[in-house]
Amino acid sequence: MKKLIYILVPALSISIVSCNKKEDPTPTTPVTTTPTTPTPPSPNVPGVYGAFVSLVMTYSTTQVGIPVDLNTEIGIAAAYQDPWSAAGTNTMIDAGTVKVNNNTLDKGTNNAYTKTATAGQTPSDLGFSSGVSWTVSGNANFPAVTRNLTNYAPDFTGTVPETVSRTSDLTLSFTASTTPHADSVYVLLITGNTTIMKRYAATIGTVTIPASELSALSATSTTSPGYIEICPWNVQYYTEGMSKTCAYVRERAIVKSITVN
Repeated sequence: MKKLIYILVPALSISIVSCNKKEDPTPTTPVTTTPTTPTPPSPNVPGVYGAFVSLVMTYSTTQVGIPVDLNTEIGIAAAYQDPWSAAGTNTMIDAGTVKVNNNTLDKGTNNAYTKTATAGQTPSDLGFSSGVSWTVSGNANFPAVTRNLTNYAPDFTGTVPETVSRTSDLTLSFTASTTPHADSVYVLLITGNTTIMKRYAATIGTVTIPASELSALSATSTTSPGYIEICPWNVQYYTEGMSKTCAYVRERAIVKSITVN
């Protein structure tokens, strides 16, 4: 079992965990968040000099009685002065220009790189459906990188609940058929200022989030919505120039508005 640590980058909260495909569920104490926009947690791993995440999100909601799916693709990157530690104290550094599928990421004042593309906007996508290729111009402190990922994008093909009861256990299933090509999967439940977050191995089978934890959620309403997020992901490691090991994550996020009673 591993600790979950959050670092903030522009418009995103990145969850940093170590990778363990056989990891048991970690009991999670509810944490305070502001769920105005349902943003999935993006995994990263300690012990690397660079982290590159390609995230595909589908947000399902209902507007004036009509189901609506909003598709978003997000590129996230960070380079570290030293190998990233579990304490989250390492400084992010400038790595030059960072691109994913030839889309240039925006660099924040803290040297975190992000790029978001949403259907109906410009850009409308980052080309993740055709594969993922990262390029970094580099500088004196970080190598130039050209990395074409060979792993498949993870997905979730199981049933996502529309209603969650605070007085009943919630059962979900994660197998090779429901989370293909995934190493691990996050489950988040969000209402009001409370988030419950769990991590499971992608082939763990049937899991149960007990009512004793779900009771921390608040009831939803038209002015106080709730969300569930199911986020399978995988990771590959490569040693780039300057002997710097980097992690490359592909993530899928299914985000859905739910009723909590």
